[in-house]
Amino acid sequence: MNSVIVVQNYDDSKKERYRDFLSNVGSNIDFNSDSWKCDKLVRIASEYSSSYNLMFEGIPNKYKEIVKYFSVIRMLNGKSPKGIRLQIYDLGLFFKLAEMEYENFCIEKCTYSTGINYKEYLDKKYISVATKNGKWTNINVFFRTMQDFDGKEYKNPFANNPYINYKRYDDKYIPEEITKKLDIAFMDEKLDLKFRCIYWILRLIPSRIGEVIGMSIDCLKSFNGAYQLFIPTWKQNGGHREPIIRTIRLEYEGMAAYLIDLIKEQQAYARSIQKHMKENEKDLLFSYQEYIRYDANRCFFKNQYHTTKIAPVNRFFKIICKRKNIKDSSGEIFKLSTHMLRHNGITDRLIQGFTIPQITEMTGHHGSKMIYESYTHMDLNPEVILDKQNDVLGESNNDGRYIVFNGRILNMEEALEKKLLRNIRAHRVNGGICTDITGCKSDMFNCLDCKHFAPDHENLDYFKDQVISWNKKIIQFKNLPMVSQNAKKHAKLFQGVVDIIIAEIGGGNSE
Repeated sequence: MNSVIVVQNYDDSKKERYRDFLSNVGSNIDFNSDSWKCDKLVRIASEYSSSYNLMFEGIPNKYKEIVKYFSVIRMLNGKSPKGIRLQIYDLGLFFKLAEMEYENFCIEKCTYSTGINYKEYLDKKYISVATKNGKWTNINVFFRTMQDFDGKEYKNPFANNPYINYKRYDDKYIPEEITKKLDIAFMDEKLDLKFRCIYWILRLIPSRIGEVIGMSIDCLKSFNGAYQLFIPTWKQNGGHREPIIRTIRLEYEGMAAYLIDLIKEQQAYARSIQKHMKENEKDLLFSYQEYIRYDANRCFFKNQYHTTKIAPVNRFFKIICKRKNIKDSSGEIFKLSTHMLRHNGITDRLIQGFTIPQITEMTGHHGSKMIYESYTHMDLNPEVILDKQNDVLGESNNDGRYIVFNGRILNMEEALEKKLLRNIRAHRVNGGICTDITGCKSDMFNCLDCKHFAPDHENLDYFKDQVISWNKKIIQFKNLPMVSQNAKKHAKLFQGVVDIIIAEIGGGNSE
């Protein structure tokens, strides 16, 4: 008697559940339609709703159904339609190429020669290695996700990606000489308030642009003598529409005070136009009235009100570089993007000695892997880093350093001292006084090795405690060389301040 093998097709009831799931992502999605409007997944009004539309016209008819199920599964797994759109595009291109190469091509007949031919096609394209890596990955994800779908097994010649994806792109780090010019440019009060405010948030608090333009009007609160800034993040929240809220504490000092004032000004403006905003665009910080500027003194305001989107911000940043003639090392106009500021913010804080846990709390990352691989441009500007290390590791030099003693600033010319002490709150920093706050761009976190920092002798015990704390971290993180080195740096910095105070006024053992 011949045996009969029964192949169990993919569960039809599961397919039906996939179709039913579409009602959760869009108001009127028809599975058979070539256009799905996933409007229920739009998180905030500052995003373009069109980026949540999935289009299947580019997929050959014989593959449309399986690509649609693939798209549903991706959304079930928490993937945003914005990323799935690109996967659909790449799949459409792949299928068309395969049908040109092979007669009667179908997915289950895909072989390693199919992958070789696709690689030859990508090799001829004038696109970056990162883009090629992404296109190859998208095909791999499709084959991996749809394996055994409808009871069919597929070979996956795309499992190994031939294009190395370097996750660190050093061209995303803005050189110091350019950041100085950008800071000056975005201090210009003639620039649009919302763009200045966005720049300085990104500059001082490492964030994604989508998070910043998603901030609510009530994002800044005064609490217990300081301010709390609330920044939403969707990247690490499992695909939910409701964001995780990051809380950043800001002292009203230095550049933090400048940022707080900018946000307050933007808040007042946004509140003044809320009555004109569409219902689904209300309560966002970066609301604005559209206008046409004729020249420096004349502009025409339209009766149209919007929330700021990502693309216009990036365009404006590039316009400013051109307008202010900010050029890179090759003499070309610098191409500034919002995400570059996030790379700088994270890298600069690592150089300054922030720990990975401190940075992940600030940025919203879940873990250290992404930070180490993508954002730690520690090898850039080595001479700057070396200078900092020499300052930390070398012998302490007390020449020219000021000390605050019993309310007086020692070693300072009397007239300058009186001027500073009359406005001492504006210059007060942790552990002492900043004697020249005007040019500071450190966000008040890098004072210890600054020649303008005058430590207060009354805080000697605090500085000694910090030496002990950082020395403990050297041992605690001995298996993490970068963190351990940062701890050594901080211990040396605080020890240097202790030595300066004792050298000037005494105060017992420096240990």
